[in-house]
Amino acid sequence: MKKQRVVWVAVCFLAAAVCSVAEEAGTLTVGVKAWNSDPEYNADAVLVWGPLVSMNLGGDFWLSGLYLQGERDYDLGFSSKEHDAEAIFGMSFDMFDIGVGGRYSKYSETEAFGPMAFAGLGSLFGDMPLGWYATAGWMFYDFGDAEDAENTLVHYNAEAGLSYIYKMIVATVGFRYRDYYELDEVSEQGFTGSVSLRF
Repeated sequence: MKKQRVVWVAVCFLAAAVCSVAEEAGTLTVGVKAWNSDPEYNADAVLVWGPLVSMNLGGDFWLSGLYLQGERDYDLGFSSKEHDAEAIFGMSFDMFDIGVGGRYSKYSETEAFGPMAFAGLGSLFGDMPLGWYATAGWMFYDFGDAEDAENTLVHYNAEAGLSYIYKMIVATVGFRYRDYYELDEVSEQGFTGSVSLRF
């Protein structure tokens, strides 16, 4: 519960920071994202969804945040809330972005919380409003389980897909994979989709 409160405080702080600079900086993007998370371990697939927000801070710098949640059913006969959140401060180059930030994730009663590195790239197909993207994030240290080397929840996410831009609307559809690589056969994968408005 304490970590969940920390996540909500971080999300609220990010939203406040984004709104406070919205008039002075560039584009503000607000939307909803969903991920059909299908696990390799003994549980059912679940649709996790929630808000996403990003802000051009001026120049090549940007800030983004994401918080997804859903309720997963396990084969042992219980269900549990699933949480997936991140906040990133990044810098854009011609075709790719890099960034640093923090991630929080929870499955069953196990939580992970720690710093992350981010990289992404993408482009439009010529003059068309259709484009492509690929992103990767690595949470390389787990504060939640750092004392238990056999159960640390360090992980990486990788996602790739297509994007479509029409005036203020930005839509994406893709596929995401997450792997808790220190654990045996603990990974999740599935299709993603998002719809956002740019202001």
